[in-house]
Amino acid sequence: MKRKSKSSEDDEPSSVYLEHTDSHDFLEWHTEKSDKTVVSVYPTDWKFQFEDELPTSIDSEIFVPKNTSFRLLRGTSPITIQIKY
Repeated sequence: MKRKSKSSEDDEPSSVYLEHTDSHDFLEWHTEKSDKTVVSVYPTDWKFQFEDELPTSIDSEIFVPKNTSFRLLRGTSPITIQIKY
């Protein structure tokens, strides 16, 4: 995935945009180290799944609490997601 950062006034990234390439970064289960909000920038058929929960669409913002495991499930088209810190 390509990463593009958008910084706030204090030069800390406030959000990161990820564009799907051939990477599997978010397709594997992983645990976040800080609170984040994830949202798809464009309509997509990709799914978001928290551990021990059913997959859900990414058509609205999803809050990911610190120390929570999740993964993305690949859809049929490319995806661009925004991760807000």
